Amino acid sequence: MSSFSRSAQQWATFARSWFVIDARMQPPGKIATMCSVRLQGKHKPIYHAMSDCGDHVVVINTKQIAFSGNKWEQKVYSSHSGYPGGFKQVTAAQLHHKDPKAIVKLAVYGMLPRNLHRRTMMQRLHIFADDELPEDIQANLTEELPQPREIPRKLSEYTQEEIDAFPRLWTPYVQTVCCQIHTGGSINADNVFTHSAAHAHVIEYKHKHRWEEMNAASNVLNHFYTKISDYIL
Repeated sequence: MSSFSRSAQQWATFARSWFVIDARMQPPGKIATMCSVRLQGKHKPIYHAMSDCGDHVVVINTKQIAFSGNKWEQKVYSSHSGYPGGFKQVTAAQLHHKDPKAIVKLAVYGMLPRNLHRRTMMQRLHIFADDELPEDIQANLTEELPQPREIPRKLSEYTQEEIDAFPRLWTPYVQTVCCQIHTGGSINADNVFTHSAAHAHVIEYKHKHRWEEMNAASNVLNHFYTKISDYIL
């Protein structure tokens, strides 16, 4: 029995496994890092830089990848045909619209070592724009890799209890006053927050959130004070 166990462990080490990873709402760089480790075989105890012991990696839903910030328009991919005037540049959005698999493929290719094994490793990378896989590939899958980034939930996926417990910038009373100002309702001078209380509220918010949001809150307060002075005076 022990001999069979050792044989199974040896087979699992030297055999080429098939991993699948879902790229939906994931950064291409994170996906490429996980694919590079499996394609090179760095997760195996027999790994060596000059040996080709990597596994197969299947990437699905590449048409739903995500970039942070404005990288869809800021990130640029360059190429040259080798002829005069053959230099071309496209943004990530343009390249993704033309080929939903190109960004992930280029990211993985850049993560692999620059040697003669690179093309062989890329042959074991299987990229699909959606989640529909051929039957022969589905039969070879052995493990699903976890997504490197947690997918943020939509507002419709939150329960009412989670929404009520979410921290707010304004108290419900101030929200009501602001809504009345925005809609042109009447406000009495007795039930309006004083300048010092509102300023203290912004200072507390400043220490809890980012500077950008604090500046936006200050702009809202300035508009709030202007409207209050119009109603009081």
